[in-house]
Amino acid sequence: MRAFSCLILAGTVATTASAQYFEARNSAMGGTGTASSSYLAAPLANPALLARFGEDDGFGLRLPTIGASAADEDDLVDAISSFQDELETFQARLDAATVTPADRNALAASLQSLAGRTATANFGASFAIAIPNDTLSVALFGNTYGDARVFATIDPNDVTSIQTATVSTDVDNLQSEGRVIGAAVSDLGISIAKSFDLGAAKLLLGASPKAQRVDSFNYSLNIDTFDEGDFHDSQYRNDEVNFNADAGAAVIFGEGITVGVMARNLVSRDYQTVLTAGQQFSYEVKPVVTIGAAVELGALTLTADVDVTDTERFNLSDESRFVRGGLEVDLGDWVQLRRGAQLDTEDTTPDLFTAGLGISPFGVFRLDLAGMLGEDNTYGAVLQTSFTF
Repeated sequence: MRAFSCLILAGTVATTASAQYFEARNSAMGGTGTASSSYLAAPLANPALLARFGEDDGFGLRLPTIGASAADEDDLVDAISSFQDELETFQARLDAATVTPADRNALAASLQSLAGRTATANFGASFAIAIPNDTLSVALFGNTYGDARVFATIDPNDVTSIQTATVSTDVDNLQSEGRVIGAAVSDLGISIAKSFDLGAAKLLLGASPKAQRVDSFNYSLNIDTFDEGDFHDSQYRNDEVNFNADAGAAVIFGEGITVGVMARNLVSRDYQTVLTAGQQFSYEVKPVVTIGAAVELGALTLTADVDVTDTERFNLSDESRFVRGGLEVDLGDWVQLRRGAQLDTEDTTPDLFTAGLGISPFGVFRLDLAGMLGEDNTYGAVLQTSFTF
């Protein structure tokens, strides 16, 4: 039975959604980036910003970027582990004929307390190879971003079994289940961007046609019959490949003010999980529009993003809409300090506070780190390296 709690933990540490990607600088600044991203982050945050680059920028490589975040606001992982320990003790007392009514009530209450609890997590990895150019900036990029959710469904008959059991085998086949549902969206595409001089301002336009694969899984776990090897079985997984695209625009006023808009996943689709233990779920990929603004004041950058549309995932009333803000202080082009925050106006995911550090000696190699911390046992981290020439 310990294997069950191990799987739950693996699912949550591997999956709290925001911008549908991880990028260390943007993540450290509250998940912003629609107006503030570097050209190497532009394919993920706003392809138009691929056309904003410095005079010395001729080629850039961002590889790898890896990140993960998790939220267990209901302490589901610990609660399941505690129940399993209590069940083992209860079975031993049944066989020793020392079970009391208080033992039965306590175990039944522990099982019932799992109902309605959830744990969620996100994981991601990405890369970008960019060639900025005054004629046409081009980048090859790849991004995988995953959502997972864990929850428990309690069978009332199990409570009866606990109250009436006389030997340990009477509670060997409890029908209450834990379920892990998830989806990983993987994009491989090309971003193109062009800048246009408007006199007092510059207009940047960009687009990212991409191949998109969605892997979904729906795995039901019986509390006392879980087989760890089944988690990787293809019978619990679906995958589908389609075409999609992102588009973005930005306007730069003078040298310090940028406003931007990004539309992600212009083609809307629903992806069905496999049917497992009588239940099937739908994962939705649909357009998400974000607007943003950034102001550069010497070594200080201030930025904010607002989602215009909801981000939807599974058909579980889990919509989110984010407001994000962040700042960066650049210390002599060698070290960058970052802070930020993210608020879900739909109260689906916990609010986050973010921080990060960038180290960029000689302007060629860059190491970026980001950390995320929020209420309800929410945490995350991003690691990234990049090279510019």
